[in-house]
Amino acid sequence: MFVIPKPILYLPLNGNACDYTGNRLNGVLVGNNRFIDGRFGHGFKHTDLNSKLNIPNDTRLKPSQAITVCCWAKATSTVSNNYYHLVTYRARESLPWQNYSLTMIDNTSGKISFAINCDNTVVNVAAVDTTTFPLKRWVFVAGTYDKVNIKLYIDGKLRTVTA
Repeated sequence: MFVIPKPILYLPLNGNACDYTGNRLNGVLVGNNRFIDGRFGHGFKHTDLNSKLNIPNDTRLKPSQAITVCCWAKATSTVSNNYYHLVTYRARESLPWQNYSLTMIDNTSGKISFAINCDNTVVNVAAVDTTTFPLKRWVFVAGTYDKVNIKLYIDGKLRTVTA
């Protein structure tokens, strides 16, 4: 029988950055940002590229076998010459990072990628959507990794797979 594991982190953003799993991985707001009405309940609005919600570094956030990272996102415009991180985990701030990230990639096309680096090298493997991210509507974005494939889903539909 397959058992669905409990989430390690769940942030419904109900006017705060509290982790609702009981793991006490509560977030801290950084920069000029605010809570807004979201797709379900509340959301967090990045007002500039320096706005973020920091979560404490914790070994439970490092994938050992598999991981799913997901969020609801609503973009009002694409980014130019920068990255817009929807969800990013960095075990450290210097290379080589051990990380994963759901990101609107660096161009005006507004494509979404799910990248992961879990072998302590500077090589990332990424699944990049081939279509433009929809603007001005809520979209469910999910990236999965099972030690073989990286998959990217948009609104529950598999968009791309990278082995």
